[in-house]
Amino acid sequence: IEFNELPPELSLTECFARRTKGHPVVGDIVVLGPVTLVARATEADQVTKVGLRMDKS
Repeated sequence: IEFNELPPELSLTECFARRTKGHPVVGDIVVLGPVTLVARATEADQVTKVGLRMDKS
């Protein structure tokens, strides 16, 4: 999986924070190659639950 500018050592919360300038909301996405992470729940500007979508290719 390519991490598209995001260091692989980041937590999922940190990935969403970087992509949303620190204010993630439910429904925000982070694309990592064929994988799309979807924020399913947030609390205090942190993603607390993440969904996963895979490309069909």
